[in-house]
Amino acid sequence: SGRVNDDVICSCHLIGGRYVETWPVDPGAYVSYRSVYFGASPLDVRSQKRDRYLVDVRRKIAAELRAAPWNLSLPHIGRLLGGRDHTTILSLLRGGKHRGA
Repeated sequence: SGRVNDDVICSCHLIGGRYVETWPVDPGAYVSYRSVYFGASPLDVRSQKRDRYLVDVRRKIAAELRAAPWNLSLPHIGRLLGGRDHTTILSLLRGGKHRGA
C-alpha cells in the first residue's frame, strides 16, 4: 500500500515500519503535475511563451528536476520543458535576466 505526498509527487511506501519515498518513473508526468501545482497549464509551461510568471514556474520546475533523484542532464530537462536548449536551462537555474531584487 502506498500514499501520494501532494507537495512533491512521489509515492510513499511503508517499509519496515516507516514510510520511504519513491519517485515516479516518468519525469514528464512530474512536469505536468508541478505546472498545475504552481497554477500554470502544462501546455503553457512547455510552450514558447515568455511571460514572467511562466519563466518563474519553469525555473522552479527545472530546479526541482535538477535536484530530483533521476540525475537528469540539462538537455533532458530542456526537452521536458518544451524543447529548450541546455544553455536556456542553465540560464534559468542561474537566475537569468528575470531574477529581480
